[in-house]
Amino acid sequence: MWDPNKPPTIARQSASVTRLRMFFNETHLSDGTGFFWKYGDEIFVITNWHNVTGRNPDTGKHLSSTAAEPNAVEVQIFSAKGKVFRCPRRIELYVDDAPVWFEHPILREKVDVVAIPTGLSEDVIYPLNGFDLSNDLRASVGLDVFVLGYPLSLGIMDLPLWKRASIASEPELDVDGRPLIYVDTATAKGMSGGPVLARSLFGLDTQGGAFMNATPATTFIGVYSGRITSEEPFAAQIGRVWKARVLDQILWSRRGGLSCSFATTVNHFAGYGLYVSSDNVSASERRTGRVSPAAGAAAGR
Repeated sequence: MWDPNKPPTIARQSASVTRLRMFFNETHLSDGTGFFWKYGDEIFVITNWHNVTGRNPDTGKHLSSTAAEPNAVEVQIFSAKGKVFRCPRRIELYVDDAPVWFEHPILREKVDVVAIPTGLSEDVIYPLNGFDLSNDLRASVGLDVFVLGYPLSLGIMDLPLWKRASIASEPELDVDGRPLIYVDTATAKGMSGGPVLARSLFGLDTQGGAFMNATPATTFIGVYSGRITSEEPFAAQIGRVWKARVLDQILWSRRGGLSCSFATTVNHFAGYGLYVSSDNVSASERRTGRVSPAAGAAAGR
């Protein structure tokens, strides 16, 4: 029975997702989705590279006809733990003309995921990996998953909607050498940057056995970054999801800040076949993962 004096119960994972509003100074440019993630003692907002740059990560072209690029993003935080109502918090995307976010250390914007430092504490946000995410549920082709986000900017009390999708490609295989899987989904504009979760009471575990739980097992699959575009409105309806491991790769590479050895980072991901000498990489390039043409040439790229 509904009790007006009792606060509503929401899915814990919904509390970790935030609506993003991108700005150039005070001009609102676009909306998207992000989610909070904890690494060490720091809290980050995870979202897409194209959200914070206003550019297509594959072509480098501007997404807007006005060629506008955001320099700030607004996230939603809770006024206090246990409260349902949220309030906006602005995060500047550049300091001294340098981006504050972290990219993939090797593939850079070709992995359409960034981690933005927030300076926030767990008093006002809920990091997604602060909940009990299960490793029992095995990702497999055909598995139902959910994309959390704000389609067409829709949401209830700034909480996301859960849109169903299904894994369409073999999840243990990469797509064109990138840590990417395809999902079959009818998502809408505004959901880019949201987490993709598998949630089930039963299924196959990572060892190949079956399981059944009293409460749903929830597994983090990856980061959604929009559908493959086509002139046909009802074409393949295939969305892209960056695999969960890219968060560890992005955040591992920045664990030492500007003093982090870029060569060490590259060696950690030597499987990508890219080797860069730290002698030819500037501090800002170590931070963002953006290697200049001169450094690339010196490294024999």
